[in-house]
Amino acid sequence: MKFQLKTASGTVIQASTLPLWLNPQNGSAMSATVDESAYADSGTSGTTFKWDSTNQQYVYNWSTKGLATGYWYKIFAKLDDDTVQSVVVGIR
Repeated sequence: MKFQLKTASGTVIQASTLPLWLNPQNGSAMSATVDESAYADSGTSGTTFKWDSTNQQYVYNWSTKGLATGYWYKIFAKLDDDTVQSVVVGIR
């Protein structure tokens, strides 16, 4: 998972503390096909995102080993202002 934090004017900013990776929620079975590439990066250890200063973004490599394929998962990032942002992804 990769994301950037931006001001209202679009300037990329770095949070005062690293965002937290929260436990994903297993969703329902997928009926749509997944049209994204498969990746084989190793998983990130710990519960915080890493700051990529080159690309000005936060990165967390979620290890999906052992997860049920063909299901939707909701993944979360808790930011330094205590808000929680989420996205739904499919595992194939």
